[in-house]
Amino acid sequence: MIPADKLINRTALAKREELLPHEKTDELTVEIVAKMMLKERVVRVPVLVEYKYGVILDGHHRVEALKRFGIELVPVYIVDYNPEDIAVFSRRKDLVVSKDEVIRRATAKDLFPHKSTRHVLRGGGIPCSIIYLEEHNEGKAPLPLVSFRKRAS
Repeated sequence: MIPADKLINRTALAKREELLPHEKTDELTVEIVAKMMLKERVVRVPVLVEYKYGVILDGHHRVEALKRFGIELVPVYIVDYNPEDIAVFSRRKDLVVSKDEVIRRATAKDLFPHKSTRHVLRGGGIPCSIIYLEEHNEGKAPLPLVSFRKRAS
């Protein structure tokens, strides 16, 4: 396994149990995403994850859908969450969000309601990486395996 800080701005595979959500998921959305994945047999866009703690920034419903398929390795795009080229916005008028609050809630397991935050990568989005579910489940996807070692105390 390769440490996450060595794979910043790259796509890799992460063990699902090492990823930390910061938002709850919506059952209907998970079902829709799961049906689409099952029909296409692919994951088109990796899950956006910050490198220090493995916090999911975008892709909570994809991770939950993969969990239902019994898939343990999740395609992730790893980013450094500190620079200004990543912004976070609240989708709710009654909720103030910040990068620090996203990390705090994820590590404390005090999740935001679903679809509370929106993360934007300035200068482009997440590169498309088509990963076939069969390759994925068998560990044959041509991606490095990442390890998120840092955890909050």
